Amino acid sequence: MVTAWEFPKNPLTAPTPDDSKLSKEVKWGFKIFKNTPGEAPQFAPGKISCNNCHLNGGQRKRSLPLVGVAGMFPEYNKRSGRLYSLGDRIVDCFVRSENAAGMIKPGESSMPTATSKEVLAVSAYVTWLARGPRSGRIRLGGGRTLSQRPA
Repeated sequence: MVTAWEFPKNPLTAPTPDDSKLSKEVKWGFKIFKNTPGEAPQFAPGKISCNNCHLNGGQRKRSLPLVGVAGMFPEYNKRSGRLYSLGDRIVDCFVRSENAAGMIKPGESSMPTATSKEVLAVSAYVTWLARGPRSGRIRLGGGRTLSQRPA
């Protein structure tokens, strides 16, 4: 991969076996991932997309890749002191990294939840990325730096 806008696996161009609701969710999740302010503006007031941190649609090594991570959930989250689902982790990205909390007006509650339609769509896309390689395994190049190597 040379550029950040290349997507090795692209659900919009990949052959899909059907036109099911799941296939549509995966495609919408990919669109949200690439263009969060356009597809889910209420969760991205900072005008950044998931793709700003997870390059090439979450498929680039050493750029916070997401290929195979769906199988790593649920996992224990120290900050919250409980098990986290993939949806919970995506909510954290919207709230913390994309500043969804910045859009809430006093008296309103429009925070993303693990069952928000946008979160479910991104979850479907991330799970779709896990097809092929063994899911849930930490791989060399899975983090941001070379120092994060598997034991």
